[in-house]
Amino acid sequence: MGLTTGKQKKRHAPVSLSAQVAATCEPQCLTKEAREGQTLTRMLQLCKVTNALFISNARSACSDELIQQEAVTLCINVSKQQPFPASSVTKLQIPVYDDPNEDLYSHFDRCADAIQKEANRGGRSVVYCKNGRSRSATICIAYLMKHRKLTLTDSLQKVKTARHVIDPNPGFMSQLQRYERELKNRRGETSPDPQPEA
Repeated sequence: MGLTTGKQKKRHAPVSLSAQVAATCEPQCLTKEAREGQTLTRMLQLCKVTNALFISNARSACSDELIQQEAVTLCINVSKQQPFPASSVTKLQIPVYDDPNEDLYSHFDRCADAIQKEANRGGRSVVYCKNGRSRSATICIAYLMKHRKLTLTDSLQKVKTARHVIDPNPGFMSQLQRYERELKNRRGETSPDPQPEA
């Protein structure tokens, strides 16, 4: 079924799987073209958590066009099997499966610091895993807890606002709870002023 304008008949282009996946992002994930009423296929698939941090699935994060469009300079691949984009960006791989027994905790500081370092130099990061739901979300939450000084609850909500399908597995949630306690201990229960937003 198509749209008719005068005597001309226009057909909707089929919506690709990547566009359907992109629809899981909130409105801040839209390109300028999509916001101006273009088709779903123009929808941006890197979901903005902060000005310099995006979360995504592997298919979207490996789009060189999207990486260039958002001026991404660091890709954090939180998986053992997903590829990196071909773009010449800094690449960091955290080889874990989406399994509650996997140790993601030991990577929290390294990833959070890499994201903040990139932001400090004017760069932008994307964190991704296969589906952009559990592993990548966990790393983004850890970053917000460490460098934005947000609580676990607030960090989870901020990432969920950016990409509402996120759902860290129970094991990763336990590791985030442990990390929140660790960060409080490091700070001596007092929170210094947050760093400029990444």
